[in-house]
Amino acid sequence: MISELKLAFSVALMAFPLSDPTSATGADEEVELARSVQNGLVRVEYTIQYDKGDAPRGTGWDSRCPNCGRYHGADSASKLVEEERPFELGGYLVTDREVMVRDFPLHPRFIKSIDVSLGDERVSAKVDRLAMQQCAQILRLERPLSGASPLVMDPAAQKPYRIVTHERSNGVWTTSVRSLPTSISTTSDGLAFVPVTTPGLIVGGGGRPVSMWMSEEFPPDDSWKESYETWEWLSMEQLSKHLATLESRAASGLVGVTMKFRSPRKGDRGGSSRFSWSDDGDNEDSQEKHVMGLIYAPDRVLVLANLTPKVTSRLEEVAIQSAEGKSRPAKFVGSLQDYGAFVVELAAPLPEAPIPFFKGDLRKYRRAVQLCADVYMQGKNRIAYFTHQHFSGFETRWKGRTFPELSGSQDREFLFATSGELTACYIVRRPKVSIEKDRWDSDERALTPALYLYEALSSIPQSTDPSNVPLSAEEENRLAWLGVEFQAMTRELARINGVSDQTRDGSIGALISYVYPDSPATKIGIDVGDILLRLHVQGQPKPVDVKLEDADDYLGGHFPWDELDQVPAEYLDDLPKPWSPAENSFIRAMTDLGIGKEIEAELIQSGKAVRKKLTIALGPAHYDSAAQFKSEPFGLTVRDLTYEVRRYFQKQPTDPGVIVSKVESGGKAAVAKIIPYEVITHVNNQPVNDVKAFEKLIANQDELRLSVNRMHKGRIVKIKPGKKKPNSPARVDAAKADEPTRSDESAASGDSPKAASKSEIDATKAVSPQDAKQEPSNTDEPDGG
Repeated sequence: MISELKLAFSVALMAFPLSDPTSATGADEEVELARSVQNGLVRVEYTIQYDKGDAPRGTGWDSRCPNCGRYHGADSASKLVEEERPFELGGYLVTDREVMVRDFPLHPRFIKSIDVSLGDERVSAKVDRLAMQQCAQILRLERPLSGASPLVMDPAAQKPYRIVTHERSNGVWTTSVRSLPTSISTTSDGLAFVPVTTPGLIVGGGGRPVSMWMSEEFPPDDSWKESYETWEWLSMEQLSKHLATLESRAASGLVGVTMKFRSPRKGDRGGSSRFSWSDDGDNEDSQEKHVMGLIYAPDRVLVLANLTPKVTSRLEEVAIQSAEGKSRPAKFVGSLQDYGAFVVELAAPLPEAPIPFFKGDLRKYRRAVQLCADVYMQGKNRIAYFTHQHFSGFETRWKGRTFPELSGSQDREFLFATSGELTACYIVRRPKVSIEKDRWDSDERALTPALYLYEALSSIPQSTDPSNVPLSAEEENRLAWLGVEFQAMTRELARINGVSDQTRDGSIGALISYVYPDSPATKIGIDVGDILLRLHVQGQPKPVDVKLEDADDYLGGHFPWDELDQVPAEYLDDLPKPWSPAENSFIRAMTDLGIGKEIEAELIQSGKAVRKKLTIALGPAHYDSAAQFKSEPFGLTVRDLTYEVRRYFQKQPTDPGVIVSKVESGGKAAVAKIIPYEVITHVNNQPVNDVKAFEKLIANQDELRLSVNRMHKGRIVKIKPGKKKPNSPARVDAAKADEPTRSDESAASGDSPKAASKSEIDATKAVSPQDAKQEPSNTDEPDGG
């Protein structure tokens, strides 16, 4: 044991200059000093456990790096359990039954036992009290340790002063002796201190213990010599009372919130998940979500849910689960611009007292004990645990503001002063609009001072985002509109167009391949062949680079029109769209910026970079937002032909037609071999201009004669809408299956049409002469905008 200690002492002392660099006298003195206090230095082991299946959260204390001054993570508590080893700290025996140790703020439910060891002897211990202004706790031993010598403090001991620490390093327990730093730091707010990266036992000349110090900010005067017994302490009984008060306050002020959403429209499928996401862990298509809410005013609640505009648009109901178990409906007020939360208002004030906010400088609590409420929703159940914490430091972050830090892996806790005021809580800082793929994939929850939230809540509606609000079912799928189709930039395309530098070697930008007449793009002079680089938004320092991704909800030129009769009926409803979708990452970003917002588009025109002012306009109806009509008797749903659908099928605005969006399995339309994405142009020889006309034309008819186009090949389908017997097939007139069609019709009712040959399919995709001038040279399918 002695040889191990000698090695440990030597290793520790090698890193520090000797008192006299010309001899070993200084080293010998410090080795003797370490030996003189070794029987007062103990090992403290916290055995960690899981509780109710929950992994222990946090690690207790990260270590501050002496080089950079920042905290670096220790092993996670759950990793300690997996490796079947305790969390270890060096302790200081201050009486025969008391040990001072760095505070270890892990919830007691995760601590199976605490043991204190000296040599081979081990004694059980429990936490007796916490230092209010230093990161320390006193452990009470079950019995004294034999052979131990408590550290007797002598404030009168003289210089030179040294710091003695005891910790496991490089696999062995190491006692380190360092000279007390003399450099002084001062802050802009008048604080002066000596920075100490490894606090511990302070000893004077002759190795006599002087005092304990457990903070990284050492006072420059002699106030540190005061006995630790004069510190302000919080007993476990007092802590329990504070936590009981906090639990009562949290029960009424930190409440469960139920959000109910309208189901996404069936047509809005495929690829949308990358444009909308929320941080509560539920699928974005969920119709009910349960999150936490913070009551900050008698009739207002801050709902901690980071909803994107696309998800918020479907929000229909919000209910607050009050402390007495009642569900109280609330009205949406607004989504905060800068934080992942929104505000709701109740019809009548709640009987519970709102959570008070601490509105001062949080650095006041830099070393103070904080009460910690770990409150979260698990399904419909509100779960709450209460313990204590310390801020481990402060960091300058967003907008140059100061944010506190906790050691370990916390991300949902609410921190309170012992006075009961909320000092900080975890909340997502809402990202600015961008077209980055992972824009909504990161859950950047920052421990945010309550003061910053108070400022945002006090400036509503100026602090809310008008584009992130609930919408009606008709408005839900609205999109911004530029009126162009894009071709994603590539390295080769950038080289051909001579824009490698401006597009970062083809990693950003999009080539304009088509411009819709009378669109916003036309009005500001955007033309085919221009290259859109980025958007500049007032109040958003980082420009929005244009980055298009391959859409996964359409097959473009590879749509299997000639093979659809071989597709099983049950899969037809899941066919991807054959055209470029109206929504892509660029249009989603414009929509999230907000309809009516003024921006600048940066483009390359004729080889020169230009900027054009643009007001984001609301787009015309697109396929997913188009008016639709469902015919129960025939088992099909049709939609209006929208601009991107007409362009794909090369139809003029005046051409008749509605598009089939859904066919019910076993229904009359299905038996008649009608499939999604076919276009019905006529009913009983009457042109169908929209779904209203279709509904009117099929009403009260003895027989329907439908002109159906599959791409550019047509046929006639005849259906008799007579009464259908239960579980019997629909009656479809197939007697005239081979009846020749007029005009472009080539097949009859009920039978599968003759599959078009490969050459025929290719021919049908030929563009009109007027469109040919605006087609991109690259053969990739364009993206809409």
